[in-house]
Amino acid sequence: MLAVPAAGVGAAYLNGDKFNNLTAAPLTVSYTVVPVSAGGCLGAPKVVVMTVSPEPVLSGSLNLTQCSDIATALTLNTNGTSVAAQNYNITNLTIACWPYSGSRKRHRTRPAASISVTLPMINLPIQVRGISGNVQPLFR
Repeated sequence: MLAVPAAGVGAAYLNGDKFNNLTAAPLTVSYTVVPVSAGGCLGAPKVVVMTVSPEPVLSGSLNLTQCSDIATALTLNTNGTSVAAQNYNITNLTIACWPYSGSRKRHRTRPAASISVTLPMINLPIQVRGISGNVQPLFR
């Protein structure tokens, strides 16, 4: 975030400001801006309000341990305090060194706060292996 208040800045000074809204409702940011002429004369101050829409936050308690050859029955959801996710992007899936059989269901659109992911596994070696991935909740 940029230094505010600041004097003598250019018109694009606030372009780099970013705000994360992890709540369930829109939040506002207010800037009081005073235009200054080339001769140093001050114009009337104006309050510029930016509304920051909330972003969904994925639940931190989705990790699980599952027996071999049983569907994961994992339900994706948000943390309960953020805005609900309309859908999720599964951006990565890593399966730790074992044969994979079955199908992945990737849900692109569902107007609910959670979705189910079915990922059957076959774990042939007798040792615990891990599956990891990146899930990005979306609200649009």
